[in-house]
Amino acid sequence: SSFVDELAIILESLCRRMPRLETEHLNLDDKLDISNSSTKAQEKLQNILLTIKIYEALISFRIGAWSVNCTDTAQNVKNLFKGYMRFVEFTKHIPKAKKGEGKNKKTQNDPNNTTIKKAGRSGSIKLQPSIMDLSTVHKSLSLFYLKSVPWATADQAAILRDYNDFYHYVLRTLLQILHSVKSLTEYNLRKHKEQYMKTYFEIGKMLYDYIILDLNKVLETDEPGTILALECFKELCCLICTIFSSELPHFLDIVVPNKSTQAENLNAQLENMTAALRASFRTFFSEKEEHEENSKQILSILLDIIYQLTREINFYETNGTEVFDSMMKFTQLENMNPQASLTIFQILLWIEERNKEHGELLIDIAYALCDKMGSIDKADVSENNKYKIIHEDTADKLYNLINSSVKEKLDNVSWLLVRLKAEQNVVCSPGTDLEEHQEKLRTQERSLCRQLSHIIQILCTLANVAIKPGPSTDIMFKNLQVLYNLLSNLTKYFHGKSSKQNAAFQSVKFIQVIQSAGKPLKSAFYNLITHTEENQNVSKKAHSNTQKNKILKETKIIPRVVFEIEQFHNEILSLDKKTGVPLETYIKHSITRDFRIKNTQLTEALQKMDISTLDTQNSRRSNDASNSDINVSVESSTETSSSKRPRKSDTSLKSPTISPPSKRSRRSSES
Repeated sequence: SSFVDELAIILESLCRRMPRLETEHLNLDDKLDISNSSTKAQEKLQNILLTIKIYEALISFRIGAWSVNCTDTAQNVKNLFKGYMRFVEFTKHIPKAKKGEGKNKKTQNDPNNTTIKKAGRSGSIKLQPSIMDLSTVHKSLSLFYLKSVPWATADQAAILRDYNDFYHYVLRTLLQILHSVKSLTEYNLRKHKEQYMKTYFEIGKMLYDYIILDLNKVLETDEPGTILALECFKELCCLICTIFSSELPHFLDIVVPNKSTQAENLNAQLENMTAALRASFRTFFSEKEEHEENSKQILSILLDIIYQLTREINFYETNGTEVFDSMMKFTQLENMNPQASLTIFQILLWIEERNKEHGELLIDIAYALCDKMGSIDKADVSENNKYKIIHEDTADKLYNLINSSVKEKLDNVSWLLVRLKAEQNVVCSPGTDLEEHQEKLRTQERSLCRQLSHIIQILCTLANVAIKPGPSTDIMFKNLQVLYNLLSNLTKYFHGKSSKQNAAFQSVKFIQVIQSAGKPLKSAFYNLITHTEENQNVSKKAHSNTQKNKILKETKIIPRVVFEIEQFHNEILSLDKKTGVPLETYIKHSITRDFRIKNTQLTEALQKMDISTLDTQNSRRSNDASNSDINVSVESSTETSSSKRPRKSDTSLKSPTISPPSKRSRRSSES
């Protein structure tokens, strides 16, 4: 078409002349006020933005029309990009007008005016998204990554291959495109997928081969560009695994071809890719001191990619032991970044939840936290070097991570209990073996009790961690509330099935669940309450509303747990009475906690007492008990019942002649 030829001539002319364009040619200077709404100021602003877009369009035209017969395309692209950067840099240094300037000159010139004048802040124009498309980005990246391309000579390719600024610009544009895809409508997303999916596969292949598999080498030559490339690969994997999940097998076929000796399946390809990423992670970690400034970011990106791809492995179909063991080796790495440590544990917990029925990872982490943070029961904890990546400054986050995993387990158990109740109520269809149906139910009940025992063991250890009171302990109390509620419902379930002649729970290890929840966990819970009370430190300068909200929150969470414990206790007693099985012996009995002696104050008071005076008083006590000067101070304990009853906050036995009241209000709670 003659029209296309004419257009090409115009574009060729622009490509030659635009690199010579300077800011002065557009009447731009440092005094441009971008906040000014006048026509001239806005016109200059639009001229800058339009000029930047023209540069991008011409660069895209040059790269798109690049052929092996071109002799000066690479240098022309380089010159165009320099012109582009000249105007982009100009937008970053436009001064911003001072607020209120020129409104009251008399006040400003007044020598008695002591108002502090703030210097004008440098402003910048927000650039619009690049108009370079994915095809141009792909062609540009192939120039940087591939040794040779059929559309450019080696000499021409060498001119741009060493130009890092342009390489960074292409990667930033790719990152921008990947982000923008997430906001597309369903119709546009379908069109985008049909047009560019193969391009995504080829870009992923180049990033994987030349960045992931050769990470340390490319970091030495261009660290900022490598970080951008890692970000692009992470976003591309995220896009393929979420929005274009149906294309994941095709993506892996291109990026990670199957080995000839390995079965062709999705899990195997994912394991191959994550293995390569783990190898790159270990290699970089051993030499991270050379990239100390950006090591935190690089480690974080690599782990994010591993986590994203690991979540796509179906551990119900494949043995994930090799992946789990390989990730466990990361826990022995010293001086690991705290955030990276949390991501490693997230990956491990994800694998264990889907690969092992009753893994020991959560309990081991809880013991490690006791070693780092101290234990509430003050028991000597053997030094644990199993997890060298645990940090004290991230202990609270790891504590919350374990609680989140426990919450997920509790949700699964809750669903299983509902399913169990439904199957119990289902009437067997004619021809179904009743004994077989009952055995199936017993198998599910046994599995449920095993899971509950495992969760109780985790919470019992976790409740002993001397964590700082706050949101972390709140999550812990909520999990305990949910657990005891589940235990109450499970006890009701067995109450409905059992009778004097048939205790349905004895063959499914429900008694071990009662014993674990009724004694060790219950004691750990009340120890945690005491620890929380003793370590609360509300600032006196805090706003009254803040204090009020904090107090209201604290007065609700703990009593709810206590209520669920008491409900569980009542259900056990009811089951005990119905079946005749002595279940009450497995529950730690409640005793009076209306008043609690302060051990520390009592010890200090005894130490201050004069021993000779004490001996004299002991010798004369039988003759004159009224001269006794021993006072015992007691403290009102934390309310553990939702009912409100009048209490004495301070009690002192001032005279032995005054007898205590015959009846005292008593509260049922844990000693």
